[in-house]
Amino acid sequence: MRTVKITVNLPPPISVNTIWRQKRGGAYISKPYQNWIQQAGLEWLVQKKGQPRKIEGNFKAVLILAKRKSGKGDLDNFIKCVLDFAVNHQLVSDDCYCQALYVRWGTEQEAPMGCRLTLKSA
Repeated sequence: MRTVKITVNLPPPISVNTIWRQKRGGAYISKPYQNWIQQAGLEWLVQKKGQPRKIEGNFKAVLILAKRKSGKGDLDNFIKCVLDFAVNHQLVSDDCYCQALYVRWGTEQEAPMGCRLTLKSA
């Protein structure tokens, strides 16, 4: 079976702590998260040419986040919205197929927009 690899540079992801907001009628997606979803989608449109269409089934993910100058935020808080992006834009069929995930802080050269996601079929 041929290995499929997809790499996308995205804006810095939103912390899982700021994805949802509460109001009397229930929870809703926050405005910052809506903005991130829109910007990330536009970036994918620009970058997807020449990339494989989708990884079906099991995959491994590498997530590199450019170290924030403020140094705030736990590394693990930024995983959810990036993997949800991969599902919503059909890079993978479902994030439940993620067999391994490597996440680290990196340099601006490694993640020029703030975040680099690499997905590889497993």
